[in-house]
Amino acid sequence: MARKKTTGSRKKTGPRFNFQLSWPGLGGVVVVSLCLLLWMFMLGVWAGQTILFPQIGPDRGVSAKQARQERNLSSAAGGSIQGPVLPDGKKRAVPHN
Repeated sequence: MARKKTTGSRKKTGPRFNFQLSWPGLGGVVVVSLCLLLWMFMLGVWAGQTILFPQIGPDRGVSAKQARQERNLSSAAGGSIQGPVLPDGKKRAVPHN
């Protein structure tokens, strides 16, 4: 008769993928990650400013201060551009029915 093979005699293998990093390497990864996060933050602020406060004028070279002055002049002259919407008074709680 043939002897049965036992599965218990196999050697247990370690993880298939082993990732090792020295302290200087870990420091480099942290520095690069912080630089990328700072870059993404600055890019997000720039994009937000561009979307929220687009430059006005055909040459696109008008500064925000000049655009505000032009808007105030046109609204004072009866133009269609309106200023910010402000509340009528102090906020009050709405009663629930």
